Parts: sequence; structure tokens; C-alpha cells
Amino acid sequence: VNLSKSGFHVGAHSVDHPPYSALSLAGQLAQTRDSCSVIAGLTGTQRTHFAFPFSEQGVSSMFYDTLLEEHTVDLFFGTSGWRHNAERRLVSRVSFEGNRREPPAHLRETMARAILDGGRSAFTNRRTPSRDDRAAQVRR
Repeated sequence: VNLSKSGFHVGAHSVDHPPYSALSLAGQLAQTRDSCSVIAGLTGTQRTHFAFPFSEQGVSSMFYDTLLEEHTVDLFFGTSGWRHNAERRLVSRVSFEGNRREPPAHLRETMARAILDGGRSAFTNRRTPSRDDRAAQVRR
């Protein structure tokens, strides 16, 4: 909280750090809303930044659209390397976590992949919302 008063931006990272690809849309939204609510309460801000635990893989466009429309999150951070998606307000970083090559080689490989695919967004593994997800969205 003192960091926020000193001009630093404090963001959310989920309630209990699940892989979002293993959650339903309703679960992803609940994790994000609840963690952002805690940060907003501590810092006195209305909306916050959100960094995905593990990865943003498996997150649908409905997830981003919902949270951006309700002004819960104003910027997302993922781990898709050099791929950014301005429409979804997603900034990606290069992950050096896990069992990877030496950092310089991993960084070169990640940059090369981004150049070769033309910087396209990394949302090729989007999960299609289930009937329950869509029904919950309508009820909300």
C-alpha cells in the first residue's frame, strides 16, 4: 500500500494462482475480479493491472471483453514473448521460468519466433466458451 502512495502501480495476480487454462470462463472471471477487488481496496484505485499466473493461454476473447467493459482491469500482462495485443490491452513478457535453455539462447529464439510469425497474437489455443459460461455471462 505504501508503494502505491509512492507512485508505484500495484497489480493483481489471481486469488490462489491457478493455471487459467484449467478454469472455466466463470472461474477465470471470479479469480480475476476477486483479486483485483482486493488490490483496489488496498490501494484506493478503481481498476488495476492484472498479471496472469503461468500464462494467458486458454483465455477467450469474452474474458478480456468482459473485464475491459466493466472497467475491472485496465492492462493485462501475459507470457507470450514479444506478442502484444493492443485491442485486449495485453502486454506480454518473455518467460524465463521453468525448464528452458540458457537465457541468451532462449531470448534469441523467442525474438526469432516473433519475427517469423509477424508478431501475430498468441491466442491460438483459445478455449471456446461452454454453454454454462455463456449462460453465466447472460445472468450477470
